[in-house]
Amino acid sequence: MALRVYTAISFIFFFCQSHLFAQTVAFDQNRNLIEFGLVNSGKTIANYRLEKASGDFSIYLKDENLNNINFFETNLGNGIRHLAWDLLDGYVVFVASGDPFQTSRKTILLGHLETGSFQKFSFNSSIMIPSKIKAIKNGVVIQMSIEGGCLLEIYDFEMQSVQTVTELLGSNLRVVDMNGGEHSDVLILEEKKDFNQSLQVVSYDHQGIRVMNIKVDLPFKEKSYIQQAKLVDFGEGIRIVGTYSHKKGEWFSGYFDLLIDEEMKTHFETFRFRDFEGFYDYRKSPPKKVRKRLNKEVHLVDAVSDGQSVAMAAVFPSYDRKFIHFIQIDAEGKKVFDKSVKVYYNTSLLWSPYHFTLDKGTLYFAYRGNQNRRNPPGEKIFMLEKDIHSKDLEIRRLVVRKDKLWKIDVPNYQYWYNGKFLVYGVSRTQPSSPGKPVFIVEAIDADE
Repeated sequence: MALRVYTAISFIFFFCQSHLFAQTVAFDQNRNLIEFGLVNSGKTIANYRLEKASGDFSIYLKDENLNNINFFETNLGNGIRHLAWDLLDGYVVFVASGDPFQTSRKTILLGHLETGSFQKFSFNSSIMIPSKIKAIKNGVVIQMSIEGGCLLEIYDFEMQSVQTVTELLGSNLRVVDMNGGEHSDVLILEEKKDFNQSLQVVSYDHQGIRVMNIKVDLPFKEKSYIQQAKLVDFGEGIRIVGTYSHKKGEWFSGYFDLLIDEEMKTHFETFRFRDFEGFYDYRKSPPKKVRKRLNKEVHLVDAVSDGQSVAMAAVFPSYDRKFIHFIQIDAEGKKVFDKSVKVYYNTSLLWSPYHFTLDKGTLYFAYRGNQNRRNPPGEKIFMLEKDIHSKDLEIRRLVVRKDKLWKIDVPNYQYWYNGKFLVYGVSRTQPSSPGKPVFIVEAIDADE
């Protein structure tokens, strides 16, 4: 039972930090449900609007000054229940799903963010509501997770056909992550009969052909169990990071880092909870008994990479323990630093918008949080970086106050480029459109 609860909480965390969490839904003055969202592809971005009942969809492409440079509109079909998107090499792929009890049709939009050209495809699908989609070369992968593994549908843009992959179904299999790119990499956690575990990475191309299958038994020095695992983009090879425990289903014991290089050799490191330097810096004099109690609740929020190093962030779901723990690992699998940062929320971080990323060795974390004497109003950006010369960890906090952003009730965040963040959401307080939901996007700079 404890393992099922843990798995459910872990799924919610990864669900919340996905693109779905960054979408905003609001009713217009006619009680029509409208979905807004932001697509970010480097210096070119786009904001979209979907009226779910009618299926009317529009997207505005913007330059780096946030001026509109192109526009596209179409209809995705009546009664859209779910819209997901992903990016690859300047292209955006939208997958729209209707009511699964009324239609099996799905609509795909493939668009180029530089030229503003879009193509529309539709097909009959066996997947009701996608758990995740990933763009790959010449195709898109649609995943539906179930209790025993997952079902994949791979749509081929060249042939305009769909392939269904069922070989990942099995009561002992759990899909924990999926990446796009040249191929789709699916990360599977296999539970064996002797209670041991192994990780498996299976890759498919746009025709649904399996091009790689790697199984790894993690070489833990003592009996350990994988809690959460995530694929990270890291140049050549495959890199998997996550959390593990010595007691199955609970008790966070540390992070792990696994690299499978081009020669299929594995490099494995663990970072033990007991060795962390910054886990309790937010407390003045934490007794050891508190340490033992606290590590029972740790959950991985996200793992990110800038191609040179990897960073992970973990939190406590409990509302009264409002801090986030960061760890950065270099290309060789050695710890750069770990540090806890105090954050302030009215409720758990689980239900609050934030963004976590790594760029050129600097770790960024953006959020708003609640207001109190230690947490002034405005958008907060934490920057953590190890000084090259002194080797000291530099921690900076920037508070950005912009009147335009206070019109957004629930702001969302996306890292843009060169220390810039995009803050966006829906406002109903525009004088020119009273009561009408208006999408707002504004850039803030961490170097201000």
